Amino acid sequence: VSNGRGKPRFPHPAYVAHSTTPELYRTFANASLVMTSRLHTSIVCYTNRVPFTYTHGDQGAETGRSSLYGVVGHDLKTGERYQSTEEDIARLDEAKARATERFRSMVSTLLT
Repeated sequence: VSNGRGKPRFPHPAYVAHSTTPELYRTFANASLVMTSRLHTSIVCYTNRVPFTYTHGDQGAETGRSSLYGVVGHDLKTGERYQSTEEDIARLDEAKARATERFRSMVSTLLT
């Protein structure tokens, strides 16, 4: 990850670069705190109960990319710190099961 001139795009001393997705996932899943503007990074943190601060401008539980958090009862807000609980993970698992069932039903309807 460079700026095109061979220098790191993010020169901060805490910047971490990884070459593989599993390596990157393990880094976030085992972190003590993550500050991120990337929704997919916040999801890794959330599902692994790692505290994170969301720094992106897209926020809210009803619309936009961060509306995923509305499924588990959170209103993702810029600059706030989050950490999931056992109850949050249970709600996430329930939402995942409902979505999976809707998808199976849709595929079944299309194939019949």
